Amino acid sequence: MDKENIPVTKYSVIYKYSDAPANAPKVPETVQYVKNQPVTVEDVPQLKGYRFIGWDSENVTVSEGKFVMPDRDVEFIGRFEKDNFPYEVNYHYSDKNDKEVDLVSTTVNGIKLQAEFESEIPYSADQKVNHKNVNYALDKVIFGNTDGANGKTIVTDKEAKNVIDVYYSIDELGTNPEEPTKPNKPDGIPDKYQVVFTTLQKIMVLLPVL
Repeated sequence: MDKENIPVTKYSVIYKYSDAPANAPKVPETVQYVKNQPVTVEDVPQLKGYRFIGWDSENVTVSEGKFVMPDRDVEFIGRFEKDNFPYEVNYHYSDKNDKEVDLVSTTVNGIKLQAEFESEIPYSADQKVNHKNVNYALDKVIFGNTDGANGKTIVTDKEAKNVIDVYYSIDELGTNPEEPTKPNKPDGIPDKYQVVFTTLQKIMVLLPVL
């Protein structure tokens, strides 16, 4: 047989994902090599919000991203893992003139908390709260994003969007504007939205008819 016509056996290097996100980049194409040929493992794919754990194979030993092709097919399995990103929840407390008197943030020693990508950001927004022995009512909540299911605020790969601001305003008046100090206070309505009316007695003077 002519040396030039001797068939050369080639083996495949196959790439696959394990439980990859739907928007994961396309896996590298299968490439064939001959035995003892040096092979460079494909680059790490990038996906926002995820870490790529790596290309794993039980068939070969990879050193510095390279291996020598054996006399069999080689299969690499790639795995993604959700990354963690910072988030914060800020609780603002204001007086009846809308001046902020206190701010409580979910940071530890100035460092933001972290949570898994696409997880819902936890926060509380009770209608009535007592903060430092002062009654407050919920005024408004501002969300950095509504990207989650049913418009929930979730952790994204953009830190500036991972924030919730909860605003409370002082609540000392009750539901009866003429008697705001009665036991029906606080009523869960910020005082800045309530008007206190003072009842004035009108004195009528009857004059004799001439």
